[in-house]
Amino acid sequence: MLLPALQNAKAKGHQATCANNLRQIHLAFTLYADDYNSAYPWSGEWFDYLGNNGYLGGRDGGAVPDSTSPAGPRWSVLRCSAERRSRLSSWPAGITLTSYENVRCSYMMNWNINRYNYTPADGRCRKGFGGPIDHPGGLADAPFVTDTQVWGYGNNSSAKVFAWTLNEPSTVAAEWDIYYGVIYRHSGTRANMLYLDGHVGMIRSILQGDQMFVPIYYTDP
Repeated sequence: MLLPALQNAKAKGHQATCANNLRQIHLAFTLYADDYNSAYPWSGEWFDYLGNNGYLGGRDGGAVPDSTSPAGPRWSVLRCSAERRSRLSSWPAGITLTSYENVRCSYMMNWNINRYNYTPADGRCRKGFGGPIDHPGGLADAPFVTDTQVWGYGNNSSAKVFAWTLNEPSTVAAEWDIYYGVIYRHSGTRANMLYLDGHVGMIRSILQGDQMFVPIYYTDP
């Protein structure tokens, strides 16, 4: 009887640590926006813009065996301790990695904020962080950053963003075991979600009975 209680307490500790990471990430976005005329960072490697400018705290100097992109900087606040190593069938035999190990981040940013503006070469970055948005629930209901899924092996920038497919029934049903089981990694098959107002809530897959959330859509990217 003691072991399940200990496991439950450990899982709750992981969830709380992850939620605190997301609040720190929101603070990093806020500080970045203060210094860059209310702009968001480009979404392709959004955490590099935050981390390299000093908003994510100290770097994680640990090496990651088997990752094809170990040279890039990692910041400890981007690691969710609940993440378990996983793999895709397309990876080399025997390779298992967390998203933090593989693509340097346990979290994804909402694609709908910058859309196809992954880098400065793609166009100007969106401005107006913390300002009015085209979302029925306002900032408090606007999904911003959440737990990441497993994506390709190596430096695959698409792993750092999410969009409507995160909770779209046909996609989740087709890819639950491969991708989405890694997102909903907290107790009760839930994921932490950071909202644009800075609070952290929990979501479940639509397959687990949750409502489909409304992505943020802007008229001017």
